[in-house]
Amino acid sequence: MAATAARGLRLLIGRLGTRLIARRTALALRGCTLLALLRAEGAYARVESLDDVAAAWNAHTVTPMGTNVQFIFFRNPETGDVRVRVLHNERDANLPLAGGPYYPWKELKRYCEALYGAEN
Repeated sequence: MAATAARGLRLLIGRLGTRLIARRTALALRGCTLLALLRAEGAYARVESLDDVAAAWNAHTVTPMGTNVQFIFFRNPETGDVRVRVLHNERDANLPLAGGPYYPWKELKRYCEALYGAEN
């Protein structure tokens, strides 16, 4: 499952992201594995023991039935600046990245590439 989400993230930050920006559109994904890959607040934690997982992972808030992640792309027509708003169940997903909730596309892309070693 994590490998599939990682491939989806690589697709998003690659060609698909460029196409979404050009079309002024949004992308909605089902599931929340992507949130953990992005290290979103409340969806990512490291534990030393399996006994600690329940305290670190609140399935009822992170992965309720019908959970979704949305990437909404905004482009300033005058400057060409692109911002991305990442939503988790229609609420801002707080990523460990400056500029939120409207993250600069170049910074978000660079962040994702650094996390997963994606090539340009």
